[in-house]
Amino acid sequence: LLHSRFVFENLTGVHVSWNGQVRTRDSMGWGEAVRQHRGHTVVGWLWGWLAWSLTPSFFWWILPVLLGMMLSIPLAYASSSAYVGAWMRRRGLLLTPEETSPPKILRAFGSQETADENSLAVAGWKRNEKPQALSDLVLDPSYGSLHLDLESEPFPREDLVPELQEGEKRVCEDLIQHGPARIEHQDMNRILSSRVALGWLHRELWSRPSGQLAPYWQEHLQRYHEKARNAGA
Repeated sequence: LLHSRFVFENLTGVHVSWNGQVRTRDSMGWGEAVRQHRGHTVVGWLWGWLAWSLTPSFFWWILPVLLGMMLSIPLAYASSSAYVGAWMRRRGLLLTPEETSPPKILRAFGSQETADENSLAVAGWKRNEKPQALSDLVLDPSYGSLHLDLESEPFPREDLVPELQEGEKRVCEDLIQHGPARIEHQDMNRILSSRVALGWLHRELWSRPSGQLAPYWQEHLQRYHEKARNAGA
């Protein structure tokens, strides 16, 4: 029904947005499930009532189709839950063939991850101190460059960082002073895909006094300083 709606809105000239999936939550929540699927639930029950009224045998024939719509709200909530997913995985339910019998390329990738951890240890990272995604993207130009290469954006030289737009600067200041916990998911994505914002954050975090930074950044900068001292020892 969602795809049918998107096609209909495209044909009628209505603006349709297809945003990326949100993978940072444990569940979509009951409120959002009701908002997204209340129409599907109503259609399912009305269709079922109509089918039963006309021909009960037809109702039983289409019941497998109707159940998905009738129960769309609890199904959406349960299928988005990380807890339910982990529970089913432990019991071997709804697994893909790649999970039950990994192909050679996935087994090789797992071996490479172990090798990468060993390389990090040789480079000075402790096993429980694997690079942190956000802090390393911002503080370490090598990680930032790799990330922006995937975004088709070069990591800017410090002397060539353009001025931030006012909205981006506000988010970056909040990120510097309070850490990532207060930043909305959409704002974080916008910052992480902007070479200007990442370059500005890199320069500010390395140049500002520690007392002006959130504890999150103080901790990760200290980690970098310790790593540099250990490498020079």
